[in-house]
Amino acid sequence: MKKILFICLISFLIGCANQTEDIINNERIEDSQPQEAEEILSVDSFLKFGYSFQPNSTSFSNSLGEDFNKFNLDSIFLDTSRNNDINLTVNIILFKQHHFLLQNTNQGYNLFSTADSQSKKLLDKYIELNNLFEYSKWLNSGLAYYHEKEERNFQNNIYLDSLTNLIDAEAFRIEKLID
Repeated sequence: MKKILFICLISFLIGCANQTEDIINNERIEDSQPQEAEEILSVDSFLKFGYSFQPNSTSFSNSLGEDFNKFNLDSIFLDTSRNNDINLTVNIILFKQHHFLLQNTNQGYNLFSTADSQSKKLLDKYIELNNLFEYSKWLNSGLAYYHEKEERNFQNNIYLDSLTNLIDAEAFRIEKLID
């Protein structure tokens, strides 16, 4: 009788161990499966992205990164009551990308040449908001900077002014290299 109880107990423990292992393995499989990216629809989140954006590549779409692809730009851009905030955010992103390019390559680039479909939406929105339709195929990274210096749409924005000063300093450095 003791042997039968002992065998039942061992069988029970082995069964529990196997079941626990199956549960653990199943959880690992579920955890390793990619989660669908949650879309971001908020203009405020888009604005925060612009302020925190740190370019890291000469490729515009690579520089924007994976987090940028979470934004549902079609939905965000529909909020026309926030066009000023959207335009400011796009300007900040373009200023930062231009500054990065000047620092690392001493020149601006055509942003459309390194843009994927998501980043092209951003460029198209900039063109639309600033009525610069002649740049719909070729947009130099410095256009936002030069356009803002001329138009002064955001003349009271200290952050954009500080980016302007950084770009001015880089342009001065490059000019000294040429002389």
